[in-house]
Amino acid sequence: RDRPDVDHPHLMGWLVSSPRCGSFWSSVALCILSGCSTDAVNKASHWSADPAATTAGPLQPSGNTAPPPLVADGAALQQQIDRAIASGESSVIAASEEYAFPPGVSLRIASARQLSIQGGPNPRRGSENTAPGSSAGPTTPTTTLWFVCGAGVHVANSTDVTFARFIIDYKEPCFSQGKVVTAPTATTKQDENVMVLFDNVNFPSATKSQELAAPNGSLKVTYWDPTTLRIVAHGNHLVQNVSTDRGTGITTIGYSGQVRPAGTVTAGTLVTMHPRLGISHGTGVAGGLTYMVTNSTRVSTINVTLHGGATESVVEGGGQGNHTYRFVRVVRRDDQTPVRLLAANADGFHSSCVTIGPKLLDSEISWTGDDLLNIHSRISIVMEPLSPTSAYVIDVVGSSSPADYDDSTLTFERTHLGDSIAFWTLGTLAPNGSSTITALRRMHDPALAAAALAAYTDINSPPYSQRISHPIGSRVWLVNWTEPVVVARLGLVDVPRLRPHGAQVLRCYMHDSYMRIGLYDSPGQTIQGNHFARAFPLYVGESGDGWLEGPPVVGPSLVRDNIFEDVFGDCPWNAHPTTTHDVVFRNNSCVDADGNRLACPSTC
Repeated sequence: RDRPDVDHPHLMGWLVSSPRCGSFWSSVALCILSGCSTDAVNKASHWSADPAATTAGPLQPSGNTAPPPLVADGAALQQQIDRAIASGESSVIAASEEYAFPPGVSLRIASARQLSIQGGPNPRRGSENTAPGSSAGPTTPTTTLWFVCGAGVHVANSTDVTFARFIIDYKEPCFSQGKVVTAPTATTKQDENVMVLFDNVNFPSATKSQELAAPNGSLKVTYWDPTTLRIVAHGNHLVQNVSTDRGTGITTIGYSGQVRPAGTVTAGTLVTMHPRLGISHGTGVAGGLTYMVTNSTRVSTINVTLHGGATESVVEGGGQGNHTYRFVRVVRRDDQTPVRLLAANADGFHSSCVTIGPKLLDSEISWTGDDLLNIHSRISIVMEPLSPTSAYVIDVVGSSSPADYDDSTLTFERTHLGDSIAFWTLGTLAPNGSSTITALRRMHDPALAAAALAAYTDINSPPYSQRISHPIGSRVWLVNWTEPVVVARLGLVDVPRLRPHGAQVLRCYMHDSYMRIGLYDSPGQTIQGNHFARAFPLYVGESGDGWLEGPPVVGPSLVRDNIFEDVFGDCPWNAHPTTTHDVVFRNNSCVDADGNRLACPSTC
């Protein structure tokens, strides 16, 4: 992939026929041709490259020495894009190989129509500079955008936009990294301590990571095998307190979440402490972003590579959606020493509240600080029933992705008169009737806003006793509907039109996650031809309403021809029996940690 002088079809043929690989690993060959990282193949797959090739350093392009890169001011690219949008131009090609943006500044593509934005020709890439979609196949991104943690690329309120051939990167990592000095005791689930010596030369200090997480983020700890550089002791380890001894430089981290299995983490184990931006804790302050698309239609993201970022890597939220992502790579940077262990501080790909689900094709998502992928909508709360045909409803502000803080992504901001509204039972998600909306009005009465904030306490207390872990906001709407429905206080509602229909996740390689393969809650979705490795299972359907993510019911779904490699738990996938229908699992393959085929469970 990194060599213009390598014949790709010949390479694929060698991979498929090699005795080290066999036909079973043809998916790895396809993955490489679709843009997987060299690091992912050498470290994450079960076949090994020639030892000489792995110790010779990164491959270099052939031909004459390229001129040194020119790092331009990011404002120049922003101005170029703004002028094109204002004048109705159809194309922007970046003029420089690299652009640098100051702290707190993102590249913003707003209110664009039928515009293509591409990285420019790069003399360092030689013959690989072919246009996306050409007969030459996938191309290497050519222009690097350097951001400071918390900033990135934001496409907003746009239609028929293409963003192609860019690398989104961060010169300073967005997390702390070091080695365990004294291992956690693993005595209880809720009280753990670990002593760490952080690398404060190549990574932010523990103090800087704490500052990045505050006031609207969370902080987590992840452990890594120092030889394989893979995650060990998977699971949520939420940081509670951090203190550093000024004399020794050793940091003591207290966190919740037991190390399992006990003894997995020892002295010398690598550790990262990573903030996740985007959770407001009631502040109403939006978190950061890496690459985000909000309130838009048919945005195509092609040949884009993302290294790092302080929150979810790729996020879409609100609007019609129907976006395409092809040859998108959330991966480690190959040439970094020491290796930056995380490629994303939270989810690799997160789709929230679009009406047509994403097409994620021929892509790689890896080394994530949370789930590999999530696709879902949002569920709102009945604050107070007024009659069988009206109620005050809280338009819930989510907290699982940065797009949740854009007003345009919220449910009732996007609801129309004549939309169907569906009612659900708190706690069980059992259906409770539906009707048609006849009137909508946002209420600005401070007393109603206060009642909405109080409802968060009520819903988590007896007799409701839910475990809704994030604030729900104070945006209250008066909603009227046609057919009488008996609605309970703190019951749940959603708008079926706003469910993310028809997502496609095809031919992707998703591996090495801190948490799950993901939550796939798109009615009519197809998940086919993917390779999933080293993560908790793939989930279809909600098992509760703690995150208020929907839809409350998901179906149909087709999950077929996928490889599930070394997936943690008893079953590599899970379709919740009461919140899904017509979910088909067909012709999937299961593989253990050593690459041996297993019989996939007949039921999960």
